[in-house]
Amino acid sequence: MPYVTKNNGPTSYVNLGTDLGLETGDKVRVASTGDLPDPLLVDTDYYIIRSSGTKIAFAASEADALNGAKIEISGGSGAMTVMPREVLLVTDKHALRDGDVVKVSSTGDLPDPLDAVTDYYCSVLSNKRIKLSATANGSAIQLTSPGTGSLSIKRSGTRRYRLNGDFESNLKPREIIQNMLTCCAGDLIPSGGSWYIQPGVWEPPTIELTADDFRGPIKVSPRTTRRDLFNAVKGKYISPDNDHQPADYPVVRNATYEARDNGKVIYKDFDQNFTDCPCQGQRVAKIVLEKGAQQITVNLPCKLRAMKVTPGKNVMLTLPRFGWDKKYFFVEKRTLVTEKGANGVPVLGIDLVLRETAPEIYDWNSGEETIVDPAPDSNLPSPFDVPQPGIPSVTEELYRSPGGGLKTRITFETAVTEWPYPLEYEYAFSINGSSLKIIPKNKNPKVTVQDVDSGDIYVSVIAYNALGVSSSNAEFIGKIYGLTAPPQPLSEVNLQKIGGLAYITWKALSELDVVFGGRVLIRHSPKPLSEALWENSVSIGEPVAGTAGSVALPLRAGTYLLKTEDSGGRRSTETAKVETDGAGLVAYSPLTYVQAHPAWSGEKDGTVLRNGSLRLSSQQLISEVDLISEIESFNTLGGIRETGKYRFASGIDLGSVKPVRLRVEVDVTGYDESNKISKRGLISTWPSILGDMTGDVECDLWITTTNDDPNGGSPVWSDWKKEVGSEHNVRAFDFELRLRSGDENTNIAINECTIYADEVS
Repeated sequence: MPYVTKNNGPTSYVNLGTDLGLETGDKVRVASTGDLPDPLLVDTDYYIIRSSGTKIAFAASEADALNGAKIEISGGSGAMTVMPREVLLVTDKHALRDGDVVKVSSTGDLPDPLDAVTDYYCSVLSNKRIKLSATANGSAIQLTSPGTGSLSIKRSGTRRYRLNGDFESNLKPREIIQNMLTCCAGDLIPSGGSWYIQPGVWEPPTIELTADDFRGPIKVSPRTTRRDLFNAVKGKYISPDNDHQPADYPVVRNATYEARDNGKVIYKDFDQNFTDCPCQGQRVAKIVLEKGAQQITVNLPCKLRAMKVTPGKNVMLTLPRFGWDKKYFFVEKRTLVTEKGANGVPVLGIDLVLRETAPEIYDWNSGEETIVDPAPDSNLPSPFDVPQPGIPSVTEELYRSPGGGLKTRITFETAVTEWPYPLEYEYAFSINGSSLKIIPKNKNPKVTVQDVDSGDIYVSVIAYNALGVSSSNAEFIGKIYGLTAPPQPLSEVNLQKIGGLAYITWKALSELDVVFGGRVLIRHSPKPLSEALWENSVSIGEPVAGTAGSVALPLRAGTYLLKTEDSGGRRSTETAKVETDGAGLVAYSPLTYVQAHPAWSGEKDGTVLRNGSLRLSSQQLISEVDLISEIESFNTLGGIRETGKYRFASGIDLGSVKPVRLRVEVDVTGYDESNKISKRGLISTWPSILGDMTGDVECDLWITTTNDDPNGGSPVWSDWKKEVGSEHNVRAFDFELRLRSGDENTNIAINECTIYADEVS
């Protein structure tokens, strides 16, 4: 606004209509509604020489103003105004400090070039006078118009720390420095003849200490003594707004820390004689409060390499035993010590005193109250919240009891959750819905139970800590097979041709129910390995004991198929196969043969010819059925017979006694008679027109031999015996196929059968 002066003619001074708060050296510009006094000019900077609040003179430069070199003025007309170029008048006791960031506003127009959205930096000249700059420590903004209305200046930021105060020169340097450091919550730490100064600012640590750095046991003090305990901070600062007399800064309290101390407010007096701003005083007091809230102190006897740790700095400490993983600590003290080592030899070491700390201690943005402790004493979980163990796994195995029988044992194991406290595990289980059996608690998460039955099993596991606090239970539902589990198939099966024999070996079996009372079944199919199946093959030789690791069989072209069978008659679900071309060192060629198909005109006992294939017949005659409507299938009336025979219509007569080798080629398929066409889906989905294939069938060749003329008067025939492709020195053979089914729904279809008598080429 314009400030009116009284122009009284030639003079050095002018009288102001109101006190502008101008001081000697202030820069101003002048204007007039008429003519300015000579030699004053508009748009020219002049400097004030103050005589009183309303009496001033002008100088051409700041130096002239300070030296009292006034400009003599005369003449002029109209009302002259004086406008400060840099100084703004503010209300008394504005609480602004050098470096504060402020925003300006007005009830009218702001002085040019100021605006309301820009942050300005404040330079305080007195309780009523300030200058503004665009940058910290920058030049004062030059005002070009006085503005209108009432000007308001509000602080939006401040320097973190400022040191403002005085001291008596007769004090010791340590006292002076410690008193100065109250303005920044700093620490003064003596060590090794040096003083380390650390202001209240967070510095990320770069050094980590672990148990490898210790030379002896450590001491941890988890709580501050009652004498040093506090949860609120109060004190005084030196206020320029109070004529630089001590005044109370706002008390800093923390409800969380007060609750920790049973609701009692415990004050710490902390005077800040070098702080002149209440905001800074409160900010420093908060740091002091947060430092005091971090109560864990650690005394570390370290090896000499800890000399690299600097007092007043921060370090990381990793001690899994305490749940500390790179936990921050402040180095309060470092001492070089000498101890007696082995054989009395002096050993140097470093003793450290650490106190827990955290970067949030220095974070004023978190507010005047910290809701939670920024540096928890430990990251160990609550002992009253035990985590659930992992879902238990159940494995089973057979073992041989002292009495020689086979039994089942099961093993429970749970995944151990990462948990710093020792735990015990309590298992409970039930088989086939029986009452729960509880296994006593054990520190081992793996337990074994002997002699259990097979069937459905339910397992539960609960973890307990040393206080007896339990977790929620983890459950498993599954099945125990025990002796009912099918055995594993053979592995590492190999075949060698030796003197007309197929010598087959495999890896020794370890399953107890196969080794003791089990056996290995062997079949043969003339088909290649890719087409050979258990269902379209026939037995070759007798089964061998489960303890065996090899078998010698007649050498035939095609595929040998092997299955394991346990003591309960359960067979492996997978079939081991090995293929050979049947060629040996001794070459054979067909001498003669006999063929049963397609007529199958021989004698049938329990067998029947149907659809060109020889099969087992049903057990019941149609005449034995009361109503035809009761017959579900004529083929399986009363069920399939368990056994049946087919006697070849003719045998083989060699004409004289000759050495020959018999070789049989048979095409068979086992199938399920109950799988009716009417019960199936699309034809494209049928695996076989006969029905589902099954391997629970057998077709064996039996022979009787004679050296006599089979067509003579009274030839002498040998007893019937099972033939697997052996060599004979006889004249004639007679043949019989013996069929067997595993159940009343399973049948066998023999599509082709040819028997060759081969002689050495």
